[in-house]
Formats: sequence, C-alpha cells, structure tokens
Amino acid sequence: MLPRGARFLIAAALATPAINAQARGGRAAPGMIRGTVIDHYSSRPSVDRLVVVGKAKATTDIDGRFAIPAPAGPYDITVVDRNRSAVTFFRGLRRRDPVLLHYGDPNLVPNGYETHAAHIDGTLSGGGYDPKTSNMATVYFSSPQVVRDKTLGGPTYGASSTGFGPLDLTWIGPASITGTLIAVRTTREKPGDPTPASRDKGPVVWWEAHKDVKVSSGEVTTADLAFTRLPMGHIGARIEFDPGMVALGRGVTYFHARNRGIPLDGDGRETREPLFDYPVPDLRHLPGRYCVNVYDGTRGHFSSTSKCGIALGATDVTIRVHAPPKLTSPAFKQYSHDRVTISRDTRFAWTALDGPVVYRLTLKGSPRINVYTTATSTAWPDLQSVGISFPAIKEGYGVSVTAFGPHAGMDEAFSPTGIATPFPSEMFSSQSLEPYVEVVAPGEPAVIPPAKQVDDDDEAPPRR
Repeated sequence: MLPRGARFLIAAALATPAINAQARGGRAAPGMIRGTVIDHYSSRPSVDRLVVVGKAKATTDIDGRFAIPAPAGPYDITVVDRNRSAVTFFRGLRRRDPVLLHYGDPNLVPNGYETHAAHIDGTLSGGGYDPKTSNMATVYFSSPQVVRDKTLGGPTYGASSTGFGPLDLTWIGPASITGTLIAVRTTREKPGDPTPASRDKGPVVWWEAHKDVKVSSGEVTTADLAFTRLPMGHIGARIEFDPGMVALGRGVTYFHARNRGIPLDGDGRETREPLFDYPVPDLRHLPGRYCVNVYDGTRGHFSSTSKCGIALGATDVTIRVHAPPKLTSPAFKQYSHDRVTISRDTRFAWTALDGPVVYRLTLKGSPRINVYTTATSTAWPDLQSVGISFPAIKEGYGVSVTAFGPHAGMDEAFSPTGIATPFPSEMFSSQSLEPYVEVVAPGEPAVIPPAKQVDDDDEAPPRR
C-alpha cells in the first residue's frame, strides 16, 4: 500500500452544485459572463474572491459564482484574493460560462461569512489486529463543505474496538452539514511459506466501514463504525514514456471526495518498466472512481498524469509520462551560479508541447501570480486595475511553466468539463524547472555572472 501523501495522488473533485448547474444548461445572457471560481488546493468553491474583466469587477459568492459584464469576443479575466496575496490571470477566453481554477491563499477567511467548527468522535470495531501492517486505520469525513482525514494505529488497536477522534472540522455556510464517514484498513493473510527466509508476507486483506452523519456547529458528533471485509480485484496499466522521462511513482487510488483519495497500491521507486498490475479492493459501493496515476519528479521538473473512471479488473489502460516545456526566456543554466534577471520589458517564453495543451506561467513570489494561456510567450500581466504594481528592484521570484492537457484551447480547459472537472477521464500536468530570478531596471543584463571571489591563497606573496 502506498504511503499516505505520495505526490502522485492527484487531487480530484466531486462535482460542485455550481459546476453541475452550468453543465446542465443555460448560456450566460449576452454581454454577461456567469462563471465559477474553484480553489486549486481544496477543489471547493473559492469564496469572496475579486473577479475583474476590463474595468468591471465582481465578487464570488458562497458557491464560487460570479456575474460580470463583458463585451462580445475574447476577453482576459483576473481572479484576486482580497489580501492581494494571489492572482490568477486568464488570457483569451471566449466562453460565457467559465469554470476558473484559482491558486488562492488557503488560510484566507472570506469576509461576511461565519466560520463553523465541530468535532466527530467514535469507535472502530472488527477488522482484526495485525502488527505486521503497523495496525493502521484511516478515517475520512467527506461533505461538499469540508473534507478531513485522520490516521491512527499502533499496538493499542485491538480486535474488539478502539476510539478515533476528535476529527476537527471547520467550514463556512450552513450551521449543520451532512457527510459520509469512511474508515479503511489493511491486514494480511497467513503466508503460504511462513519460514523466515521466505519473502512471502501473505496476501493483503482490505476492510472498510462507512456511515452518513450530520454535523452541527459547536457540537460533538459520535459515530461507531464496524469493519467488513472487502472482495478483491485488480487494475493494470501500461506506461508510455516521453524521451528522458521515468516513473518515480505509480499506483491506483480510489477518489471518494472532491480533494481526497484512498491510496490502494503502488510503488515509489524509479523505473522505466512499462507494465504494472496491482491488487485493489472493491470499493464500488462508495461514491467515486478508480484512478491510475504516474509521476516523474526527477531532475528538478515534475510531471504527473491521472486517468479516472477505470473499471475494476481493467488491464488495457495506457498512461503517458509527458516531458515538460522548457523556459527559453529568461534564459538560464541549471546548477549555474549566474544571477538571472527580469525587468518590466521581459517577455517570458518556453518551448511548445505536441498535442492540445494550455500553459500556466507561475511567478512564485509576493504576490503569487499565475497566467493561463495557449501561447508560448507572455508578458508580465498588467495588474494595476487590482492595485498590484510591478515588483520593486531586487525582489525575487521563482519562474516556471506548466503544460496541462489534453485541452484544445482555453475555452475547453476552463469549461464545466475542463481542468476543474471531478475525476477527469484523463489529465496531465508537466512543469518545467524553476529558476530564481531577480527584478532589475530595464536595460540591465539578463544574466549576471557571479562576482569573482579572491582567495587568500591566490594573493601575491608579501615583499620581504
């Protein structure tokens, strides 16, 4: 079983009411854009964010929705945190019902909305004590407003029952919410060859329990879960590698919630072995989908691909590790000590990828800026309309570009079935190296060699 938090577990989302409503129908009225902003980190609606098109401004509501006037034809749209710590800029959209992915401050509390808090306690029973598997169990709570999980284990977990909690929840919106508690754990059967020299650990056994619960602000909810044994199946896939790419992690996940999945099996060793086939439990009685995931995080870049909606027992899945784009401006050399610089006149540029993709230029600093575009170059976005000036001299930024696909243009990428889609049938992201750059005045060199250091041993000997 993969360690919790493995990087290739790609965050997936259950459909939000706002996205579903847009997917079901209705174009925006002429001259109006009616869209939704989704938070990248939580995959939930991004509340109380400023949305700007030209001189028009709007604010997202509790469902992340906004309505803003805009002229016919292509438009640029900006989403901004109220504290100006994060900006996401979208170039060249045409659709009037965009679903926008925003990299906002996860700790920002929306204005005008009450924050609720509650706790869940309970017990787990059954499943059997098994010290060979560290005796671990994980409890998840999933609702449209909040998702949390907690792992417990160790020798205190007995065959009868054990307590879990408190599972701390915070959310905005209604004072009472409903969600599903899910608990999973694994044990092992006795090995066929129990001798110490044998590597046979015995087949893995999966246990699961779940219950729908109601949680109210300021209260403690108690729930008791009894494990039942799950039948087993398997999922296999074939990996295709772009030149120079490897698989640093691969596996199967069951995504049951908008931004949380249950890692089922896989490994985290570097390999170019194209085939894998893992035993997985049958979780089809729960909401969600099976997804196969693969990533490469070697040599400074990061590429990940996820395919979801995989049938239990499938062996014909093909998944590709995509090579990332390469920054060409600002030019830099990996591992060099040269100072790489940008100015107000800098135009960022990168190599193109084959196939239908959109690109995201990330400028990691204060504020953090993301620019989505289909072009392979872009200037620093003009953010004067939201009160953000070009950074001061000597400020530093990390610069990277990420390709997302398969998306045939901006309108497809930010449609109700685009980047923010729950459980995409296929999605990949591939990020370049991230050089650190320093802001300089226009006309300064783009690359400044490091100052030459004079060692004491190189000095001329003193005269006698």
